[in-house]
Amino acid sequence: MIAKRVMKRTNTSCISRLTGYIIGLSETRQPADWPPLIDYITDAVSDGARVDFVRISNLPSNELRDAVLAMMHTQEMNTRSKTDKTYHLIFSFPKGEIPSREILNDIEDRLVAAIGLGEHQRISAAHDDKDHYHVHVAINKVHPTSYRNIEPFYDQNALMRTCAELEIKHSLTITNHGEIIDMTGQVLGQESRPETQNNLRFDSLKDWINKNAKEQLFESVTIAKSWEELHIAASEFGLEFRARGAGLVIKAIDQEVAVKASSIDRQFSFKALSDKFGEFKPCSHITAQPTKNYSSDSRAEKGAASALYLKYQVERSAALRARGSARVTIDKRRIEAAASIKAIFNAQREAIKTNRGMKAAMKRAAYSQLAIDRMKVWEIHTITVKREQEKFKANHKVPNWRGFLQDEEKAGNGIAKGLLRGLENKDKSLAKNILDCADMAKAKSIVFENLSPFIKRNGDVIYNIKDGGRVVDNVKSISVENLTTGSVLLALSLSLERFEGQALRVNGTAEFKQAILELAASKSLDIKFGDNDMNKSYQEFRQKQKVQEPAYESQSHPPMQKPQPQLASVVLSAIDDFIQSKNVQNPTNGSDNLSKLTYRKWAINDNGKFEFQGIVSLSDRTNIALLRQGCEVIVKPVSISDLLKLSKMQTGKIIALDRKGQIASIGLKR
Repeated sequence: MIAKRVMKRTNTSCISRLTGYIIGLSETRQPADWPPLIDYITDAVSDGARVDFVRISNLPSNELRDAVLAMMHTQEMNTRSKTDKTYHLIFSFPKGEIPSREILNDIEDRLVAAIGLGEHQRISAAHDDKDHYHVHVAINKVHPTSYRNIEPFYDQNALMRTCAELEIKHSLTITNHGEIIDMTGQVLGQESRPETQNNLRFDSLKDWINKNAKEQLFESVTIAKSWEELHIAASEFGLEFRARGAGLVIKAIDQEVAVKASSIDRQFSFKALSDKFGEFKPCSHITAQPTKNYSSDSRAEKGAASALYLKYQVERSAALRARGSARVTIDKRRIEAAASIKAIFNAQREAIKTNRGMKAAMKRAAYSQLAIDRMKVWEIHTITVKREQEKFKANHKVPNWRGFLQDEEKAGNGIAKGLLRGLENKDKSLAKNILDCADMAKAKSIVFENLSPFIKRNGDVIYNIKDGGRVVDNVKSISVENLTTGSVLLALSLSLERFEGQALRVNGTAEFKQAILELAASKSLDIKFGDNDMNKSYQEFRQKQKVQEPAYESQSHPPMQKPQPQLASVVLSAIDDFIQSKNVQNPTNGSDNLSKLTYRKWAINDNGKFEFQGIVSLSDRTNIALLRQGCEVIVKPVSISDLLKLSKMQTGKIIALDRKGQIASIGLKR
């Protein structure tokens, strides 16, 4: 089963027009002129139309025309929202599979609830005119009581996850990205698939090289003394190096598929290999049979991997549901216990207050003792709640993909072992690329390319890195939850941005502190730590780094200029080029306002309110914000945390900068 949202390019969808389309009525007819639903369905069935049945949900009338008019009225009640107010959902089934009406209704209810629109008005129609039985659902995004226009974010993930659960629940054919897999993990024949072979999803050549040939190619580059030897080593895996454009690609022999060599690792870049082997020489004819070769048609392995991922999705969804139910139970018990404690002590206080036999001094003593007892009981309650929270976290862990593969590998699953090795190879490659960079700017750009950030409701920013690292940026501190090379570098760069000029205080394990020191020393960063022992250790790491660097002074020939980190000059150069190009495009002698705009770099005294003009990523991956003030546009570099804040901001909104140039507020009035 496949479920998807049908998007429109413009926000001009109409609930009556969409409903008319899915039930087969002319768009020109008004809902008030539509025939009764029972007459329409009778006519539709009699002349072989496409509609199998129509269902109306969360509406006051079962008559189609009245239901559509009610949905239109609900949408008219929302006058503020300018975005689309209708959600068009389709879910379909493989050829020959037609579930019962009860199953279809359950599928519709579960899918709509999964995207957060379960209480919204909707009309659905099942179609049987295609090879694949499918259902259209027209959903009113405007809530029937609050009249808010609800936009489901990340809805496709929720739909696909729910589809996987429903396929298991109703014993439907398991579908995954165009391939249909039975419960044993075997891929069924092409005649059973709802998609053509062109739509099948296979491992890319890059993924295959990372899993099967990368380490061997590393060794070959180290051992080989010529292009020919490198070509021979690559041919053992059915691969060859070819020049393409100004760079180098790795191509699968006898297949029209290739990947940029430097995307596998920087050691395979055209410059790195040319420096070692000289001018590129193409591969000569090699007759040796490869020991391994890339094949995009290894469907059995892909089917087993897809089935394994489906199993992970089902387990994760079950864990999330169990955690949600347990959370509701714990919260209910905590609230009831707190209410009981309050009620007991209020009753005791009231008893003391109304006791006419007690004198004032006795009442004061009783009140004091009652306060002490109440404090002790609340302390016990707090400790109990904390223990329950710890027990809850330990008993309701939600698996991630990497941890799931590790558990499957321990259970002897060979497919999981191969997938896990692929992830580990990617981790090693990312860590190596970060450590091989000469300066912090290039290393940061690699991390940012492999970053998936999101902002929690409390304002905390969570950074998930593709090497498995995880960094949490909150108001008080920056913490690393999963220790990797990428997470250490990101935490270090965020700390330098936020606490510029201050001594950094690093708390954590000895392993974490050493990782910070080694990485900072490898990039020659000028850092001062708040701990004297760390400062002493950092200087020792810096001395070791200098000893390991080439001794340029001892060479007999004139030494080359030793490369130095030039982050500031690189940034300024890229910004200067951008400003110059903009000022050339917008000369100041024009007659209209746009032609009078001038661009300049941000200065320390540029603060106050600005009109936000957007974000631009320069050629060196530096991100800049364009802030307009009058006829000037200020070009200001922004940090990764500021970039997240501004990424959702609309052009034309007002932003305020404080005296240090940091974002003070967003979305102010002019």
